[in-house]
Amino acid sequence: MLRSIGFLLCWGAVGKVEQPLALVSSFSVAWLAGLVVPGMPGGLGVFESVAVGLLNAQTSPERLLWILAAYRLVNTLAEGVGAGIAYLSRRR
Repeated sequence: MLRSIGFLLCWGAVGKVEQPLALVSSFSVAWLAGLVVPGMPGGLGVFESVAVGLLNAQTSPERLLWILAAYRLVNTLAEGVGAGIAYLSRRR
């Protein structure tokens, strides 16, 4: 659920969120596909490919790729901060 909220916040930073339930359901399907399929050659992730396919009607592909890149950055930073906090709490 927190990942969906993060995706909606990234979407809201770039454009207007008009159908949040449709966005969350498309995000969930794309995330699940990215979890099940380990990887795809060519550098583009399975999550991004499925998300572009499902959300193409919501916005332009260029804007959608910016949203997905922002989501990846925010998600990676959040996991890094969490790992840093866990590491620092174990040291004490």
